Amino acid sequence: MSSGDTDVFAALAAELEPAVLTAGEGIEPRYLGDWAVRDESARPAALVRPRTTAEVAATLKTCDRLGAAVVAQGGRTGLTGAAVPPDGCVILSLERMDAVGEVDHASGTLEAEAGAVLERVQQAADAAGMKFPLDIPGRGSCTIGGNISTNAGGNHVLRYGMMRNLVLGLEAVLPDGTVLSSMNRMLKNNAGYDLKQLFIGSEGTLGVVTRAVLRVFPKRPDVQTCLCAVPDMAGLLALLERARSDLGDTVSAFEVMWPSFYDYGTVGFGRRPPLPAGQAAYVLIETEGVAAGNGEAALLAFLEQALAHGCVADAVAAHSMAQRAELWAVRDSSGELQNTMGPYIPFDISVPIGEMAGFV
Repeated sequence: MSSGDTDVFAALAAELEPAVLTAGEGIEPRYLGDWAVRDESARPAALVRPRTTAEVAATLKTCDRLGAAVVAQGGRTGLTGAAVPPDGCVILSLERMDAVGEVDHASGTLEAEAGAVLERVQQAADAAGMKFPLDIPGRGSCTIGGNISTNAGGNHVLRYGMMRNLVLGLEAVLPDGTVLSSMNRMLKNNAGYDLKQLFIGSEGTLGVVTRAVLRVFPKRPDVQTCLCAVPDMAGLLALLERARSDLGDTVSAFEVMWPSFYDYGTVGFGRRPPLPAGQAAYVLIETEGVAAGNGEAALLAFLEQALAHGCVADAVAAHSMAQRAELWAVRDSSGELQNTMGPYIPFDISVPIGEMAGFV
């Protein structure tokens, strides 16, 4: 450990209990990167695993005073290397701040700490007869703080919007240790600046999110899932338009997979393809019915019309939870797939729907 690292560690040790602080040489390899990128040769000065907002504040205040870099970590499920710590930095892991509160049915909210795993939040909402709609393949290990800092979209963005649409209030710690708390529970609130929106999607550059008030929704009955094979880009856009027209706001997912992805996500992982290969795109569509029993008939009628008009070449519908899981397993294989490729530069890109064909 260099003298600078020793100074940083000593300053943190003066502010924090030993139980939350680890010296650089004692840091486990799992903290040296994320799902896709890691640097086993990295030499951070310290690891802090706070249990409270006050400990986060003390850490950031100390690092700010010393000019020490801080790398915030959640579930380390990112695919861009953002969790890789540079030499001499302080790793701030929120994994111990993982409390999930009870659902407030009156306000349709649930409070969670930044280190709470997304799947636990989903399960807490489900146990209360509600739904937290954000869903991404890393649900079993990604955390709410990371979802907020990256403004995660996920599989149900078509109906419920991005993460910023699902956060009513939050608490964050600024780089100088100041705690900014706006744990609003009201959907209608026009009182001044909406400061929380600055932190959603800012990837930790403005501060560290520690707690949030999340929106939850009533669980809708009659979930239906199908996979469609689309012959061309014109058919893809026609299918989306028809889904919006015929199925309305019951559409909760419309996930497009290119042929190469579909091939890797099925045969590449030893899975039997639900539909034959060779089409221009494959679309996973999911609906949430308003009344139990109507969803299947509505979905089948939609598929019949789509096939009749040629925007779909083939389709298969799930008739059980097991079949639904098999269809989603193809879409969820994106994280696994990236570990089979390389070197590569991962990125997300957003394109207006009407310009997608030209971009592709």
